[in-house]
Amino acid sequence: MYITFPNWGGKLDTNDNFIKWFGWKMHALVDNASGITLSYMITPANVVDIDMAEPLVQKLKEDYEELFKPSYY
Repeated sequence: MYITFPNWGGKLDTNDNFIKWFGWKMHALVDNASGITLSYMITPANVVDIDMAEPLVQKLKEDYEELFKPSYY
């Protein structure tokens, strides 16, 4: 799906300095109460977090369909 090759990512820090990096990024869906990672995906560093939100929720539903149903996401 998203895993191809590592790539450049970047953003502005709190002082408006542009910082960049090369590699991979892990997007994680974490239980708020326990801090346990429930679902994750690895993408090139340039993939934006919000673009992975829906795929992570869908993966959670597929992986844990019979075990539990979250109250909210």
